[in-house]
Amino acid sequence: MSFDLKQALQDETLLLLHQQNDGERLTVYQNNAFRWLQLGTIVQSVMSLQEPQRPILSYLQPLLLIPYLRPDIQHILELGLGGGAIQRFFANKPQQVTSVEWDPGIIEVYQQYFAIDNAGTVIQDDAAHYVQQGELVDWLIVDLFNHDGASPFTFHQLFYQFCAARLTEQGILSVNLLPETPLQIEIVKELLEGLFAQPAMEIRLPGYKNRLLTISKTPLPELRYCDALVDYANQHQLDLNQFQIVS
Repeated sequence: MSFDLKQALQDETLLLLHQQNDGERLTVYQNNAFRWLQLGTIVQSVMSLQEPQRPILSYLQPLLLIPYLRPDIQHILELGLGGGAIQRFFANKPQQVTSVEWDPGIIEVYQQYFAIDNAGTVIQDDAAHYVQQGELVDWLIVDLFNHDGASPFTFHQLFYQFCAARLTEQGILSVNLLPETPLQIEIVKELLEGLFAQPAMEIRLPGYKNRLLTISKTPLPELRYCDALVDYANQHQLDLNQFQIVS
C-alpha cells in the first residue's frame, strides 16, 4: 500500500502535534495506517505504523537501491534527518548510519514519534559545517529541506567540494533536490560531474518535483531491471514502479 496524502487526510486523522518551530508550522498526523511529519504544508516523512522500517515516500524507493549497486557500503552519513526514514530502514542492519540535523525541534519530534530501536546516531549540527570535518564515509546522502523547499547551499559548488572530500575512494554521493527550474538540476548535475569526473545518475519521480542525483568516485554498475534487482526490491519492500531513470 503506497502512501496517498490526499486519501490519508480524507480518512479519520488524529493530530498528534502542532507547534511553531523557528517560524515554521510543524505538525505530526496519524491515521490507522500511517504517521507523518509536515513542515508547513510539505510532507517531510511518513512512517507505516505496522512496518516502521518500510520506505514509503517515492524518493526513497530508488535511493535505497544504492546498497544493491554497492553492497560493501558500511558507513553512511545523512545530512537532514526529517522523520528518520533512513534511520529506520537501516536499523538492525550492518550499515552504520549517522544523521545530522541542525534543528533540535526536529530531533525531538523524531525521537518522540518516529524513532525505533537499534537505529543509528543523530547529531545536532549544521550540515554545511559538519560535512567539512570527521571521518570518511562510504555513502553521503544530502536531503536538506525546510518549509520553503531545498536549502540554498545545495546548489553551490563549495558545498559539494566538501561532500566529495568526506567520501572514501569508492564513495557515493546522493542528493535529493527540489529544483525550481530545469536549469537548477542541470547546474548541480554539471557541478557533480565536474568534481567526480564520472556521469551522474538522474532519477525522476512522476508526480513530484524532486530529482535524485547519485554519483560515485568510481563507476557505479548500471541500474538494470533483472531478477536480482526485483529480488532485492521485494526483500527490502521497495517499489520499482515509483521512479524513472533519466540518465
